[in-house]
Amino acid sequence: MMPLTRVGRDTGTLTTAEVNYIRSQVIKAAWPNLVGRTLMPTKNLGSMGYMKETYYTETDMGQATISMFGEEKSEDKVALTEHTVNIPIISKDFRLNGRDIEAARLGNRDLNTQFAENAARQCAEEEDKLILTGEYSGWPALGIEGLASATGRNTMAGTAWITNYITIVAAAKAMLEADGHFGPKKLIIPSAWSAYLDALVANTAILKRTVIENLLGGPSSIVVSESLFAPADGVQDTMLLVDTSPDNFELVVAEDYRTVGPDRQPGEDIYKGKVRVVVAPMIYRPTAVCEVTNLTAA
Repeated sequence: MMPLTRVGRDTGTLTTAEVNYIRSQVIKAAWPNLVGRTLMPTKNLGSMGYMKETYYTETDMGQATISMFGEEKSEDKVALTEHTVNIPIISKDFRLNGRDIEAARLGNRDLNTQFAENAARQCAEEEDKLILTGEYSGWPALGIEGLASATGRNTMAGTAWITNYITIVAAAKAMLEADGHFGPKKLIIPSAWSAYLDALVANTAILKRTVIENLLGGPSSIVVSESLFAPADGVQDTMLLVDTSPDNFELVVAEDYRTVGPDRQPGEDIYKGKVRVVVAPMIYRPTAVCEVTNLTAA
């Protein structure tokens, strides 16, 4: 399968304009599904040839001293623990129909990229699971840890979400702040739990969602994703509260969304291609994550 480059019509492959159009549609389809990327900065490596990345989690130093003349000794080191993360290729094959290509060339319509767009969305969903959850029961992912499965994260048992949503979020917030995480916070929840927040607080005209947003500091503090699962059993009965300060997490990107092919198949009027992205999350300060487990509706 050859990369997308400038080719001629006579070769049975695609023109530069067709290639660029497919690329643009793939990126447009993938981007709205990339919730995890809104939570952490990216580190671009520039080549899919990078297969692993080394990073370090840190443990805080001891307390500073207070004295009149600064003579007290308080020297120690930040304890750094080395980790190596695999950087996987997330990919999905797609095809184009030769008649659709010819119809587009006649000027009758835009090139039909429906299958390529669907492949892009499938890749984006897997990326989001890798970032938000990481490997979980029933979903192998090369042992890569995401936010919900990061070793050393805070965890707390949930209760009935409908009646205790304020208490649950406040307790998770307090847990993060007890570990020194006072930065901007995001609550990540599946849509089923988010829907409960669209009801009014009893005897008021205030949405429950507004109460949580005020508690966390703003209207953009609730993030909804179907890619968050409980790592232990793969059930959607968990949520995350994370401090999104830029030194807590990072997404390493060896290669961002691109298409390979499509190439015409010998003896067929079908063109086959692939969407791929090469990424992995790195969790530098796992205590910036609080996973709330075993939530119930009532």
